[in-house]
Amino acid sequence: MNTEFKDIDKRYDLFWLGMKYEKENNFQQAIETYLLYSETLAYADRYIPHIWISVLYDKLNLPSKAIYHIEQHVKGYIEWKASIDNKDLSKSKIGELYKDIGKRYLVINELENAIHAFELALSYDENVSVKKLIDSAKNKVNGKS
Repeated sequence: MNTEFKDIDKRYDLFWLGMKYEKENNFQQAIETYLLYSETLAYADRYIPHIWISVLYDKLNLPSKAIYHIEQHVKGYIEWKASIDNKDLSKSKIGELYKDIGKRYLVINELENAIHAFELALSYDENVSVKKLIDSAKNKVNGKS
């Protein structure tokens, strides 16, 4: 059998094994499987499973790890788009993802990280609604709230 087909089969098997673990609520095993799956993808596509992994860490109530994987997803998406054609970069999508990251940082009381994420959201989409969130977080940092 051709090596290329073996690689495709491995990717296919890992993807469906991860899905099986998810259905069984075996989230930790699903995460490990999706990480292996990610390694079988082309470099430019390795960011994709991180959004699924983030959801699983949410289910395990591990918000810091969930945030990390959303950040990996966003960074990979930006890098991938920049490598092919920056014109198609969905700046509003990135802005919303960074807004979500900022809100998640607020929940775990990492205010500086929240502010940074909100500012990144604005840098990609000036219309993303984070200005009040930034002000609120800055007030908390400065002891005004």
